[in-house]
Amino acid sequence: MKTRFYALAILFFPFLFPQHADAQTPKSLLWEISGNGLAVPSYLYGTMHVGDKRAHNFSDATMAALNRSKAFAGELNMEDVDQMAILRLMKLDSGEHLDSRFSPDEWTRIDTYCKEKMHINVNDFRDYNVFFLYGLIVQSQFKNQKGQAVDIYFFGEAKKQGKKLLGLERVEEQIDAINRMTIEEQKKMVLDAVDGKAANSEKEMKKMMKYYAKGDLDGLMKISADADMGSNFETALITERNHRMAERMAPIMQEQSTFVAVGALHLPGEEGVIALLRAQGYTVKPLM
Repeated sequence: MKTRFYALAILFFPFLFPQHADAQTPKSLLWEISGNGLAVPSYLYGTMHVGDKRAHNFSDATMAALNRSKAFAGELNMEDVDQMAILRLMKLDSGEHLDSRFSPDEWTRIDTYCKEKMHINVNDFRDYNVFFLYGLIVQSQFKNQKGQAVDIYFFGEAKKQGKKLLGLERVEEQIDAINRMTIEEQKKMVLDAVDGKAANSEKEMKKMMKYYAKGDLDGLMKISADADMGSNFETALITERNHRMAERMAPIMQEQSTFVAVGALHLPGEEGVIALLRAQGYTVKPLM
């Protein structure tokens, strides 16, 4: 059922956000974490929540790190995810409809985009909230969807190998972060995506995929710096989540070697996961 995929696509979307970094970040998606009492290293990998074949061009070092880790931790533990429950959380209250959130002109623009670019009728999703619509539109702008999203691929490999499966967050925490954004902020994101503005445009999505394939975190940050998502978005969906992930990684890594896979844009920046782990006393270095 397509709507089940869309629910997961929203939660695993690679959020865009402005951050700042003074030093140049090495071009790598794979990072080794050691020191601070760790008996064996753990690993951090920046993912892209899309199935583009270029995102699956993993290095030998990446697969070796996954294979020798005893546990796998994603943003969510997919074993615990109830997809239908996610859909219910994304639904509007009874009697409310999505088109009422937009002006007639705005809804026409959205409807036209969905028909011409996505080949769907947006009215089929009138019972869902604004952010659900945003997830639908942005996911459609990533082309070459040939297979599983990187996160799902790693999860599947870890499960096949019998690794301990963990999540750094709960679905309810991600939904709560979304709900802390104002409706106006969410509407702006939808309309910018439809109108091809800033980092939501299909052109910028192509650039993002190009930078990601090179492991260029600074390049990804450069694109995201153009996105004016509002302070609520940056605080709730990015900064606070980065801190939560870094804090919850610590006890997991102390217990066993863990391969951690989270969205690539959570890694760099002054309050990115790499910097936060270093602030805890860990040595975090790129593995090319």
